[in-house]
This record gives sequence, structure tokens and C-alpha cells, in this order.
Amino acid sequence: MPQITLRIPTPLRGFTGGASDVAVELDDGEATVGGALRALGAKHPDVTGRILTDDGALRTFVNVFAGDEAVRDLDERVADGAVLHIIPAVAGGTAR
Repeated sequence: MPQITLRIPTPLRGFTGGASDVAVELDDGEATVGGALRALGAKHPDVTGRILTDDGALRTFVNVFAGDEAVRDLDERVADGAVLHIIPAVAGGTAR
């Protein structure tokens, strides 16, 4: 069973019991970015709505990185030992 680690950003750690890393195990058929996010949601249900839309798509203001590569395709396969970084978009500020 592939094991994937998801790195949780500070704003979402309140939904993961304070955990900055959450490891999930996936069946070979579920070894995808979406499978890892769903497994995260199975462990910590309150985080799901912050990352995925009601129809299971990645929210537009959430980015997932596998290494240095941004991933938008939830069907993208991930290898055993992969680390996925969940990065919420940051906006705002003022021009000076």
C-alpha cells in the first residue's frame, strides 16, 4: 500500500488536530492526488470542505504541489513515499 504524506499549512491545522503532516495509506488504485486528499478527509472530515468543492474538485484558491510541480489534476498518480504540499492562495494587501 502506498503511503503519502500531506503537508498541512498553518491555516488548516485546526482541522487536523494541529498536525502539520498527515500520512495516509492508499490502495494501489487510489494512489492519486485526489485519493490522498480524500484519505486526508476520511481522517479529518472538517478539512475536506476547505480543500475540495462539493463535487470533489480542488478549490480554486487551493494549490497542491508534488515536489516543485503544481498539480491540478486529481487523477494524477503519486508514488509511494510522495509528499504533497497543500498551499492556500494568499491575496490582498495594498499598493503603495
